[in-house]
Amino acid sequence: MSPEGRFQFGYNAALSMASAALHTSGYRTNSNVAGHHAKTVQSLEHTIGADAALVRKFDAFRRKRNRISYDKPLPVSDQEAADMLALAEKLRRDVEARIREKHPTLI
Repeated sequence: MSPEGRFQFGYNAALSMASAALHTSGYRTNSNVAGHHAKTVQSLEHTIGADAALVRKFDAFRRKRNRISYDKPLPVSDQEAADMLALAEKLRRDVEARIREKHPTLI
């Protein structure tokens, strides 16, 4: 699979984890309003206590994904794809741990 494809799959997985954290905290974004991905990413500091560096990194990936999807195709390096996938895996572990702690009946 291309680096672009791995990056996109990683982004979608990470966004799904951020959405799960938001929903289990009793909130959701309105997908009909521009910026809902940004709000979901930014909510991680509050929903799972993510550190600011992780949120900044995810937000930088979000901006790159937007440019790729809506502006013009940009190259994605193997390292960027690997970093996006690693971030998605970290979020999976962190969100799962938070759900186990706060809402054990959901897992």
